[in-house]
Amino acid sequence: MPSRYNAPALHFGVGRGRFWGLLAAALLGLAALGLMAWAGQGAARGAVPLLAAAGLWLLCAGEALRRLRQLGRLSGGVLRWDGVQWHWAPPAGGGPEQAVQLRLRRDLQWGLLLQLQGPGRRPCWLWLERAMQPADWLALRRAVYSRPRLGGGAGRSAPAADSF
Repeated sequence: MPSRYNAPALHFGVGRGRFWGLLAAALLGLAALGLMAWAGQGAARGAVPLLAAAGLWLLCAGEALRRLRQLGRLSGGVLRWDGVQWHWAPPAGGGPEQAVQLRLRRDLQWGLLLQLQGPGRRPCWLWLERAMQPADWLALRRAVYSRPRLGGGAGRSAPAADSF
């Protein structure tokens, strides 16, 4: 039976968040405004520098969209806390669920940046947002900050997730 000091077991479905798309759109919009201001002030003497700058902007915009689509394909899966250990189940067809170590890298209240480290694997980064699963957001945050139960013994715990 979980005590009031331990976070309950939970499953958190990881999906595509809005944050990175909004950030990319804002940066591309600011770059476009800067390009238009630069052209409007006559700093681009002739068509060649202006076309080169516009072409560079288009390349950056295309790469940002490609990366966002790639991020959308990679996102998915389930992060599970059983009270003792974190587990990661990749999207369907991505392999079996495995135990992972979780490190909290940033907490923005509405979003969490987590680093997962599985046995024999490179670290994996997850960006979780409240909007992904609002009903379980507070339980997820409690689990991230909780200390796992060790051996079921009362009063025994391990250190909580690392944070800067």
